Amino acid sequence: MRGRSKRLGAADASALAPLNPHASVAAPIRPAMMTSPRAQTAPQTALSSTRALPRGASARAIVRGQRPGSSVAAIGRGSIRPYEGRMGSSRRIRSRRSAMAVGFGVVGVGNWGRLHARVYDSTPGARLAALCDANLERARNVADSLGGVPCFARLEEMLDCPDVEAVSVVLPDHLHRDAAVRAAESGRHVLLEKPLATTEQDAQAILRAVRRGGGRLMVDFHNRWSPLFQPLKGALERGELGDPLLSTLRLNDTLEVPTRMLPWADCSSPAWFLGSHCVDTLLWLMEARQDRDVPVRLTSVTRSRFLAGNGISTPDFCLTTLEWRSGLVTHVENGWVLPESGPSLFDLKCQFVGTRGAVFIDASHHRAVEKHTERVSYPDVFVAPTCSGRPEGFAAESIRHFVRAVIEGTPPAVDGLDGLAATRLVLRMEESSRTGQPVEVGPLYEE
Repeated sequence: MRGRSKRLGAADASALAPLNPHASVAAPIRPAMMTSPRAQTAPQTALSSTRALPRGASARAIVRGQRPGSSVAAIGRGSIRPYEGRMGSSRRIRSRRSAMAVGFGVVGVGNWGRLHARVYDSTPGARLAALCDANLERARNVADSLGGVPCFARLEEMLDCPDVEAVSVVLPDHLHRDAAVRAAESGRHVLLEKPLATTEQDAQAILRAVRRGGGRLMVDFHNRWSPLFQPLKGALERGELGDPLLSTLRLNDTLEVPTRMLPWADCSSPAWFLGSHCVDTLLWLMEARQDRDVPVRLTSVTRSRFLAGNGISTPDFCLTTLEWRSGLVTHVENGWVLPESGPSLFDLKCQFVGTRGAVFIDASHHRAVEKHTERVSYPDVFVAPTCSGRPEGFAAESIRHFVRAVIEGTPPAVDGLDGLAATRLVLRMEESSRTGQPVEVGPLYEE
C-alpha cells in the first residue's frame, strides 16, 4: 500500500462492524434437517483474505498471493493440508452434541470473523465446520480456542469439505466478489459482511452466482437487530411521529480504525465502511423496499486532508443529504478522524422528527456502563458482549438469524436485493462527491 510508511500507527489490523447495541439470546433451534444445494464443481482460482492481517501485511499483498517476508504465499501456491487443531475433551463433547447440526465455515478470521466463528460454535443446531484464512497460523489459533476445527489457507480447499454447508465471508470491503461468487456457485448458503460489493458489476456478479448455485444469500447489516432502533421502527410503523420532517444519522470512527485497525483503509472509504450501514438502516426504517418512502435525490461532500497527508489515500469524511419522496430530508454523517481520546471507538447518534413527535438515539455514548482506569471507556454491552462465555448482542443475533434461515429453509431478513440497494446508494454518494452536483437516486431494487 503506497504511503504506508507515513501511517500514524502499526498496520496490525482487525475487523470491526462499528455499529450497534443489543443482547438478546436466540431461541433454541431445531436440529438441522436442511442441506444446501451443492454445485458439481467449485471454481479453481484461489482467494483467501481476512478482516485482520498479520503485522506489516496488506490486503493487496494477500490478493497477489504474497506474505510479508515470503516469496511464496500460503494461498494460490501448492497444497495446504487441513489443520485439525488439538482434539481435547471440549471437541469430543461438541462432536457428540452437534452430530446432526449444520456445518458453517468462515472465510477471514480477523476480529469480526472470529465473532462469526464463536457464534456458530455456540448456537444450537449449528456447528463450526472449518476456517479459512490467508494467515493459517491465525486460523489455527482461533480453531484451538474453539476446540479444534479444520483450517485452510485456500477457499477452494474449504469448499471441498462436505461438512461445510454454509459460509460466512468476512473479508475487506473490496474483496467480496471472488469469495462470495465461489461459495455461492458451489451451492453453499452465504452470509456476506456488508457491503454486498463496492461496484455495481461485482454486486450483480454475486447475485447471479447465488441464482446459479441455488443457495441463500444474506448481507450482514446487523443494525436491523439493534434494540436501540426498534422503538423508532415501531413508532414509524404505527404513525406515532406523524408526517416525517427531518432526520439525522451519524456514524463516525476514531482514527484508530483507518490508521491501525484496517491496513486496507485506502481501498475503502467512510461511505463504504460506515455509510453502507447507515443507508441500509434508513431504507429499512422507511420501508423503501415496500415503496412506503424512497430517497429520490442526494448530495454528498467529502474532503481528503488529514489521512491523505499521512499516506492513507481515503477521504476523512463524507456528508450526505438525502431527499425522500415524502419530503423527508435526512443528513448522514460518516467519518473516521475522531480523536482516540474519547471513551468509545465509534460515535453513533440518530434523531427523527415528525409532525407529532420525535425519537432521539444515542447508541455509543449511552453511559450504560462506564469503566474508569487510566482513561474512561464504555465497555460493549450491546453490540457483541460475551455472557457466560457465549457471544451475545445484536451483532451475534444477526448471525444466528442466518443460522435459523439455513436450518428452517426460510428467506433471510436482509437478502441480496437489500445489499444491492445499499451499494447503489453509496455509489450515488461517490458520484455526487466526485462531481460536486446533486444526483438523482433512481431505482434501487431492480436487478
